[in-house]
Amino acid sequence: MTINTPTLTYVGFTGTRKGMTWQQRRRIHDYLEELAVVQPGSEFHHGDAVGADEQAAGMAYALRYWVVCHPPKRNTYRAYTTLNHVTLPEEDYLVRNKAIVDATSVLLATPDGPERVRSGTWQAIRYARSLGDRYMVVVYPDGKVHRVTGR
Repeated sequence: MTINTPTLTYVGFTGTRKGMTWQQRRRIHDYLEELAVVQPGSEFHHGDAVGADEQAAGMAYALRYWVVCHPPKRNTYRAYTTLNHVTLPEEDYLVRNKAIVDATSVLLATPDGPERVRSGTWQAIRYARSLGDRYMVVVYPDGKVHRVTGR
């Protein structure tokens, strides 16, 4: 499970609004904990959606990350998390997802299943993949992990 890159200090997160499974929570917590030990004071960027964003932001805050919130304009699924150090201006969902990826060097993702077109989580993963320089960890509901190393 080791991430062998000590320069990863800006962590982005995207996940299902259904919330993470216990297997996803365990894996994400382990990755966040490892990165926090390697690079204390790392930033954690999330989209302030109910479910997985909310869960992961709480983990990051507890692990002493500098938590940066990228809230959506539409508040239908907004979590209004309170553990943020910085809350940026609201953006449309797709713009917000790109901003999270653009601000980070690693993307942790917890989709609710296989890739599909109409999914903000998968849109963020596809965008990060298109850049070719992000380290990505995709944790599926059963806990299986797919890692993609950037250039």
